Amino acid sequence: MERLREASPQVPSRGDLRVRQYFDARARLLDRLYDPRPGVRGRYEAWVYGPLRRRFELTFDELGDLSGRRILDVGCGPGRYAVAAAERGAEVVGIDISRAMLEIARERAGQRSVDETCGFVQADFAAYEADREFDVALLMGVLEYLPDPRPFLASVYDLTSEKVILSVPPPFRWQTIVRRVRHRFRSGPPAFHPHSPAAIGACLEDLGFRSWRADHGWLVAYHGRVR
Repeated sequence: MERLREASPQVPSRGDLRVRQYFDARARLLDRLYDPRPGVRGRYEAWVYGPLRRRFELTFDELGDLSGRRILDVGCGPGRYAVAAAERGAEVVGIDISRAMLEIARERAGQRSVDETCGFVQADFAAYEADREFDVALLMGVLEYLPDPRPFLASVYDLTSEKVILSVPPPFRWQTIVRRVRHRFRSGPPAFHPHSPAAIGACLEDLGFRSWRADHGWLVAYHGRVR
């Protein structure tokens, strides 16, 4: 596995620092959303966070056996996807700006005995430099924080050879509307920019992906180039 490194030290802007602090403060809470709980609270969370758990299932149904594959998990958060991919045989690099998120991710990788093939880098994706390309990129819960995702997706295209799997909360789904309202009244970052799956799919095709398909807020796009 290539040597993982932190991005070159930079002085973060005030906006970047506030975004990091936002996700640091919510790391444990966001991690717990993946775990079913009993009782009324558990049924409520299954209703509210069902799409989040559903896209995890769809992703690994799509990926199948990952032996020998290289996976880039951008905005990896607490490492749920990264560790699961490593357990299926992949070599994984997870990137996130939140130190607290990555502490949970590294702890999870160690507990699952995949820390040798699942590494994490604290960095903004724009500052990350890969030595080799990846087969697949995962972008879960990332695009809704970007006002213009095209440059981001173009970079992901250049780093991958097979496909990208991402989440795109549909703008008019009730969960997305609730999130939009919460962010509007929240005093701190991050800004919330929901994009339609159709718009993201069209952008991916324009960048060179051969085809794409979506299942509500989950989307996979396949490369169009021959290697």
